[in-house]
Amino acid sequence: IRKYSELNEQQFPALVAYLKSRYNPTTVNIRLRGIRTFLNYLVSKGYVKELPFKVKQIKIDRPLPKFLKPEELENIYKLVPTDTLLPVFKTFETTGMRLAELSNSRREGDFIYVEKSKGRKERIIAIPKKNIIDYDRAKELNYDRHYISHKFTYYAKLAGIKNKTLHSLRHTFALNTLLRCNNIQLVKEALGHSSLSVTEIYLRFPVDYLKQVFSNQLENQNTTFEMTGNA
Repeated sequence: IRKYSELNEQQFPALVAYLKSRYNPTTVNIRLRGIRTFLNYLVSKGYVKELPFKVKQIKIDRPLPKFLKPEELENIYKLVPTDTLLPVFKTFETTGMRLAELSNSRREGDFIYVEKSKGRKERIIAIPKKNIIDYDRAKELNYDRHYISHKFTYYAKLAGIKNKTLHSLRHTFALNTLLRCNNIQLVKEALGHSSLSVTEIYLRFPVDYLKQVFSNQLENQNTTFEMTGNA
Protein backbone atom coordinates (compact mmCIF):
# COMPACT_ATOMS: atom_id res chain seq x y z
CA ILE A 1 0.00 0.00 0.00
CA ARG A 2 2.88 2.33 0.81
CA LYS A 3 4.17 2.05 -2.77
CA TYR A 4 0.82 3.14 -4.19
CA SER A 5 1.06 6.36 -2.23
CA GLU A 6 4.46 7.07 -3.75
CA LEU A 7 3.13 7.21 -7.30
CA ASN A 8 3.27 10.61 -8.98
CA GLU A 9 2.68 12.24 -12.35
CA GLN A 10 6.37 12.20 -13.26
CA GLN A 11 6.20 8.41 -13.44
CA PHE A 12 3.48 8.27 -16.10
CA PRO A 13 5.76 8.91 -19.14
CA ALA A 14 8.04 6.09 -17.99
CA LEU A 15 5.03 3.80 -17.68
CA VAL A 16 3.90 4.62 -21.23
CA ALA A 17 7.41 4.12 -22.59
CA TYR A 18 7.60 0.71 -20.91
CA LEU A 19 4.25 -0.37 -22.36
CA LYS A 20 5.22 0.83 -25.84
CA SER A 21 8.38 -1.26 -25.67
CA ARG A 22 6.33 -4.40 -25.09
CA TYR A 23 3.01 -3.99 -26.87
CA ASN A 24 1.45 -2.59 -30.02
CA PRO A 25 -0.42 0.74 -29.69
CA THR A 26 -3.86 -0.83 -29.39
CA THR A 27 -2.73 -3.14 -26.59
CA VAL A 28 -0.98 -0.22 -24.86
CA ASN A 29 -4.30 1.61 -24.65
CA ILE A 30 -6.02 -1.51 -23.34
CA ARG A 31 -3.40 -1.77 -20.59
CA LEU A 32 -3.74 1.94 -19.80
CA ARG A 33 -7.52 1.60 -19.43
CA GLY A 34 -6.94 -1.25 -16.99
CA ILE A 35 -4.47 0.84 -15.01
CA ARG A 36 -6.91 3.76 -14.90
CA THR A 37 -9.64 1.47 -13.59
CA PHE A 38 -7.28 0.09 -10.94
CA LEU A 39 -6.22 3.56 -9.78
CA ASN A 40 -9.85 4.64 -9.50
CA TYR A 41 -10.44 1.52 -7.39
CA LEU A 42 -7.58 2.48 -5.05
CA VAL A 43 -9.10 5.93 -4.58
CA SER A 44 -12.59 4.53 -3.99
CA LYS A 45 -11.25 2.19 -1.30
CA GLY A 46 -9.20 4.91 0.38
CA TYR A 47 -5.84 3.30 -0.28
CA VAL A 48 -4.71 6.57 -1.88
CA LYS A 49 -6.27 10.00 -1.40
CA GLU A 50 -6.27 11.04 -5.03
CA LEU A 51 -5.18 9.84 -8.44
CA PRO A 52 -1.38 10.06 -8.71
CA PHE A 53 -1.61 10.98 -12.39
CA LYS A 54 -4.14 11.29 -15.18
CA VAL A 55 -4.05 8.23 -17.41
CA LYS A 56 -4.21 9.41 -21.03
CA GLN A 57 -4.59 7.15 -24.04
CA ILE A 58 -1.84 7.32 -26.64
CA LYS A 59 -2.72 8.49 -30.13
CA ILE A 60 -3.14 5.77 -32.73
CA ASP A 61 -3.07 6.26 -36.47
CA ARG A 62 -6.33 4.75 -37.60
CA PRO A 63 -5.80 2.27 -40.45
CA LEU A 64 -7.56 2.85 -43.73
CA PRO A 65 -10.80 0.91 -44.26
CA LYS A 66 -10.24 -2.53 -45.75
CA PHE A 67 -12.71 -2.43 -48.60
CA LEU A 68 -13.16 -4.96 -51.39
CA LYS A 69 -12.72 -4.03 -55.02
CA PRO A 70 -15.45 -5.17 -57.45
CA GLU A 71 -13.16 -7.80 -59.00
CA GLU A 72 -12.33 -9.16 -55.56
CA LEU A 73 -16.00 -9.48 -54.70
CA GLU A 74 -16.64 -11.19 -58.02
CA ASN A 75 -13.87 -13.71 -57.38
CA ILE A 76 -15.29 -14.47 -53.92
CA TYR A 77 -18.89 -14.72 -55.09
CA LYS A 78 -17.94 -17.18 -57.83
CA LEU A 79 -17.06 -19.68 -55.12
CA VAL A 80 -20.09 -19.14 -52.87
CA PRO A 81 -23.25 -21.31 -53.02
CA THR A 82 -25.78 -19.16 -54.86
CA ASP A 83 -28.89 -20.27 -52.95
CA THR A 84 -27.55 -19.98 -49.42
CA LEU A 85 -24.52 -17.90 -48.45
CA LEU A 86 -24.43 -15.65 -51.52
CA PRO A 87 -27.69 -13.82 -50.64
CA VAL A 88 -26.37 -13.35 -47.09
CA PHE A 89 -23.09 -11.84 -48.24
CA LYS A 90 -24.82 -9.59 -50.77
CA THR A 91 -27.15 -8.35 -48.04
CA PHE A 92 -24.22 -7.13 -45.98
CA GLU A 93 -22.60 -5.64 -49.08
CA THR A 94 -25.67 -3.61 -50.06
CA THR A 95 -26.82 -2.52 -46.59
CA GLY A 96 -23.55 -2.00 -44.69
CA MET A 97 -25.01 -3.64 -41.61
CA ARG A 98 -22.79 -4.88 -38.82
CA LEU A 99 -22.61 -8.63 -38.45
CA ALA A 100 -24.90 -8.71 -35.41
CA GLU A 101 -27.51 -6.40 -36.92
CA LEU A 102 -29.08 -8.70 -39.51
CA SER A 103 -31.03 -10.63 -36.88
CA ASN A 104 -32.26 -7.35 -35.38
CA SER A 105 -33.54 -5.88 -38.62
CA ARG A 106 -36.75 -5.93 -40.61
CA ARG A 107 -37.77 -4.83 -44.07
CA GLU A 108 -40.60 -2.49 -44.96
CA GLY A 109 -40.76 -1.97 -48.70
CA ASP A 110 -37.43 -0.68 -49.99
CA PHE A 111 -36.08 0.10 -46.53
CA ILE A 112 -34.34 -1.92 -43.83
CA TYR A 113 -34.98 -0.94 -40.21
CA VAL A 114 -32.17 -1.88 -37.84
CA GLU A 115 -33.89 -2.08 -34.46
CA LYS A 116 -31.01 -2.60 -32.05
CA SER A 117 -27.93 -1.12 -33.61
CA LYS A 118 -24.80 0.00 -31.80
CA GLY A 119 -25.85 2.97 -29.68
CA ARG A 120 -29.38 1.58 -29.27
CA LYS A 121 -30.86 3.82 -31.95
CA GLU A 122 -33.05 2.53 -34.74
CA ARG A 123 -31.84 3.52 -38.17
CA ILE A 124 -33.16 3.15 -41.70
CA ILE A 125 -31.17 1.88 -44.68
CA ALA A 126 -32.36 2.01 -48.29
CA ILE A 127 -31.88 -1.31 -50.06
CA PRO A 128 -31.68 -1.60 -53.86
CA LYS A 129 -34.78 -3.27 -55.28
CA LYS A 130 -32.73 -6.00 -56.92
CA ASN A 131 -31.29 -6.99 -53.54
CA ILE A 132 -34.57 -7.25 -51.65
CA ILE A 133 -34.72 -10.94 -52.57
CA ASP A 134 -31.24 -11.38 -51.06
CA TYR A 135 -32.27 -9.77 -47.78
CA ASP A 136 -35.47 -11.81 -47.53
CA ARG A 137 -33.51 -15.00 -48.20
CA ALA A 138 -30.87 -14.07 -45.62
CA LYS A 139 -33.57 -13.54 -43.00
CA GLU A 140 -35.17 -16.85 -43.91
CA LEU A 141 -31.89 -18.77 -43.55
CA ASN A 142 -31.17 -17.15 -40.17
CA TYR A 143 -27.58 -18.33 -39.99
CA ASP A 144 -25.51 -17.91 -36.85
CA ARG A 145 -23.41 -14.77 -37.18
CA HIS A 146 -20.17 -16.56 -36.31
CA TYR A 147 -20.86 -19.07 -39.07
CA ILE A 148 -21.42 -16.24 -41.58
CA SER A 149 -18.19 -14.53 -40.57
CA HIS A 150 -16.18 -17.76 -40.70
CA LYS A 151 -17.49 -18.74 -44.13
CA PHE A 152 -16.80 -15.34 -45.65
CA THR A 153 -13.19 -15.44 -44.45
CA TYR A 154 -12.93 -18.98 -45.80
CA TYR A 155 -14.14 -18.03 -49.29
CA ALA A 156 -12.02 -14.87 -49.35
CA LYS A 157 -8.89 -16.91 -48.63
CA LEU A 158 -9.99 -19.51 -51.19
CA ALA A 159 -10.18 -16.69 -53.75
CA GLY A 160 -6.64 -15.65 -52.86
CA ILE A 161 -7.71 -12.49 -51.01
CA LYS A 162 -5.88 -11.98 -47.73
CA ASN A 163 -6.75 -9.91 -44.65
CA LYS A 164 -10.35 -9.30 -45.67
CA THR A 165 -13.29 -10.23 -43.46
CA LEU A 166 -17.05 -9.85 -43.57
CA HIS A 167 -16.59 -6.39 -42.03
CA SER A 168 -14.84 -5.42 -45.27
CA LEU A 169 -18.29 -5.47 -46.89
CA ARG A 170 -19.34 -2.69 -44.51
CA HIS A 171 -16.30 -0.63 -45.53
CA THR A 172 -17.12 -1.30 -49.19
CA PHE A 173 -20.69 -0.14 -48.67
CA ALA A 174 -19.48 3.04 -46.95
CA LEU A 175 -17.14 4.01 -49.78
CA ASN A 176 -19.74 3.22 -52.43
CA THR A 177 -22.29 5.32 -50.59
CA LEU A 178 -19.86 8.21 -50.18
CA LEU A 179 -19.08 8.17 -53.88
CA ARG A 180 -22.73 8.03 -54.91
CA CYS A 181 -24.15 10.66 -52.56
CA ASN A 182 -21.05 12.78 -51.84
CA ASN A 183 -22.42 13.49 -48.37
CA ILE A 184 -20.50 12.24 -45.33
CA GLN A 185 -23.49 12.92 -43.06
CA LEU A 186 -25.62 10.48 -45.07
CA VAL A 187 -22.85 7.89 -44.84
CA LYS A 188 -22.77 8.39 -41.07
CA GLU A 189 -26.52 7.82 -40.79
CA ALA A 190 -26.43 4.76 -43.03
CA LEU A 191 -23.64 3.19 -40.99
CA GLY A 192 -25.17 4.13 -37.64
CA HIS A 193 -22.02 5.83 -36.34
CA SER A 194 -22.30 7.74 -33.09
CA SER A 195 -20.30 10.71 -34.35
CA LEU A 196 -19.14 12.16 -37.65
CA SER A 197 -15.50 11.86 -36.59
CA VAL A 198 -15.80 8.06 -36.84
CA THR A 199 -17.12 8.29 -40.40
CA GLU A 200 -14.54 10.79 -41.58
CA ILE A 201 -11.94 8.05 -41.98
CA TYR A 202 -13.56 7.32 -45.34
CA LEU A 203 -12.67 10.82 -46.54
CA ARG A 204 -9.02 9.79 -46.58
CA PHE A 205 -9.61 8.15 -49.96
CA PRO A 206 -9.48 10.62 -52.88
CA VAL A 207 -12.75 10.76 -54.80
CA ASP A 208 -10.95 10.28 -58.12
CA TYR A 209 -9.41 7.08 -56.76
CA LEU A 210 -12.81 5.78 -55.66
CA LYS A 211 -14.30 6.62 -59.05
CA GLN A 212 -11.58 4.62 -60.71
CA VAL A 213 -12.04 1.64 -58.41
CA PHE A 214 -15.82 1.52 -58.51
CA SER A 215 -16.49 3.02 -61.97
CA ASN A 216 -17.87 -0.09 -63.65
CA GLN A 217 -19.91 -1.03 -60.61
CA LEU A 218 -21.42 2.44 -60.32
CA GLU A 219 -22.46 2.42 -63.96
CA ASN A 220 -24.49 -0.73 -63.35
CA GLN A 221 -26.19 0.45 -60.16
CA ASN A 222 -29.60 2.02 -59.92
CA THR A 223 -29.31 4.49 -57.06
CA THR A 224 -31.39 7.22 -55.53
CA PHE A 225 -28.31 9.30 -54.71
CA GLU A 226 -26.97 12.13 -56.84
CA MET A 227 -23.50 13.61 -56.81
CA THR A 228 -23.87 17.18 -55.57
CA GLY A 229 -20.35 18.58 -55.40
CA ASN A 230 -16.79 17.73 -54.47
CA ALA A 231 -15.73 15.64 -51.44
